[in-house]
Amino acid sequence: MLKNSGLESARGSISILLYSTDTKKINKMAHVDRWNAPAWSGSSARWIGVATTALIMIAATLPSGCSSNFLPSITDDAPDAPSDTAKPATTVASTGSTTVTSGPSASAAITPSSTYVGQKIAGFKADAARLQEQLATHSTMFNQIEADTAQTSQSYFAQTGTINAHLQAGTTPGNPELSQKWTEAQADLDRMGDAASRLNQLMGLVAGDASMSTYLLDNIRAAFGLPGAIDADHVALQVLEDEVGRAGVVINRLQSQVTDQASRQNAYVSNERFNLTTLAVAIKTGELYGNSLANRSFQAAGFAASPTTASTIGSRRPLVVIRFDKASVPFEQTLYSAVNQAIQRRPDVNFDLVAVTPASAAGKGALGSAAAQRNAETVLRSLADMGLAANRVTLSAITSPTADVNEVQLFVR
Repeated sequence: MLKNSGLESARGSISILLYSTDTKKINKMAHVDRWNAPAWSGSSARWIGVATTALIMIAATLPSGCSSNFLPSITDDAPDAPSDTAKPATTVASTGSTTVTSGPSASAAITPSSTYVGQKIAGFKADAARLQEQLATHSTMFNQIEADTAQTSQSYFAQTGTINAHLQAGTTPGNPELSQKWTEAQADLDRMGDAASRLNQLMGLVAGDASMSTYLLDNIRAAFGLPGAIDADHVALQVLEDEVGRAGVVINRLQSQVTDQASRQNAYVSNERFNLTTLAVAIKTGELYGNSLANRSFQAAGFAASPTTASTIGSRRPLVVIRFDKASVPFEQTLYSAVNQAIQRRPDVNFDLVAVTPASAAGKGALGSAAAQRNAETVLRSLADMGLAANRVTLSAITSPTADVNEVQLFVR
């Protein structure tokens, strides 16, 4: 084998490829002894002799300490791997597609001159370093909020998933185990609400970074026009301009990410609060409902309530009729399903909730009418618990000659 000092021994051996002039292709690998090579005939023998001699001369002339890596196909040794060069460690804070470097910056090597512009550069250098530090801190804050939110969301959905699974399979009304799970889910949702508040605060901090970056960049560019500068001052200003400009790009990206995340988080927490309220009603009744009715459509305010009378009600078919013919009437599941389907068909739909008193009970006076109104108020509270906004429901009372018990009828307006 070939070493840095030449041949390993006087009778060293070399492995080469034999090329046959007769077949025009490589036939085999032959082990050729330097001195006792086989007696090859014709052009092949002459070619092998010349090649072997040339290789021996090249190997013999290698100086001591010189690497033989330029002959990888001749020797059996693999090329020496290049030694790793030690590189300075740089800490980065990754924010989605944004990466903020907190290691040494290019402006750290700037040595301000004694000129007036050099004194300006010293101030710019300090401001740029402070901007980089603030940006790295705020990027780390955003990463931490995202990590905390992800962990809390997993816990929240684990609790609500367990509750929904039990309700789907069937459970007892007011199950204390599900009530405990609901309490834990409520705590997780509160923590997600706190994360949304932290994002709102971070939006203001990053907006401050953006203002500082713009102000600093404008002043650096204005300094190019100041008299009394030397060439080194302009070189330093160019370095600072590039560095602050790059920081401005990162700040804009971080600002967009924080704003988008805050918007999503606020909407998510708001919707889940409605869903959690509906889930509490489902635990109370032991029946699975679904998502809050408030999440089905946009809650617009200012609907004018239309007058509800026996004549206007009589011309319409009720969406739901709840007959209160006994002390406890389980109506929540049927009511939720009907209202949910109505909102899916028409998201801006409004409802008329009517307390119906039988005409036969008119002789009882205000007692019969008050009982029907209390029943209607119970249904109205259930709709509110399910997430339906109160301004989308109009409450009224009528007397019906066809009803034989107190009823509550819900109409689509």
